[in-house]
Amino acid sequence: MCPVLTLEGDTFPSRVAASLLQNAGVGESLVTHTVDDFVSTAVRIWRAHYHQKPWNENMRKSRHRPASSYSYHKNPILTAIRQRLAATSLILPLFDTGRLVRATERAYQVSTVK
Repeated sequence: MCPVLTLEGDTFPSRVAASLLQNAGVGESLVTHTVDDFVSTAVRIWRAHYHQKPWNENMRKSRHRPASSYSYHKNPILTAIRQRLAATSLILPLFDTGRLVRATERAYQVSTVK
């Protein structure tokens, strides 16, 4: 899973993203409510990575960084979020595929009976 920072808003995609993150148990870390919060959270996550690894002068001059220059696996904030997701994915209803399948099958059965 790749965590996604989102700005909660009035559009369908922003509501879906916020709902998924809240139900996954990481809403407090990744759902923002204002543009300023969104920007400050994004900067905080970015700085957490580059605080670990100094910015390379060649990267600053280059318009395109190599793909390996940024890895969310090395970012302590994103690592903590990924660990929380891994720990809770077995118990949260959002990740219970079997439950979803059973509920969908019941819904199909009920709809065909009527």
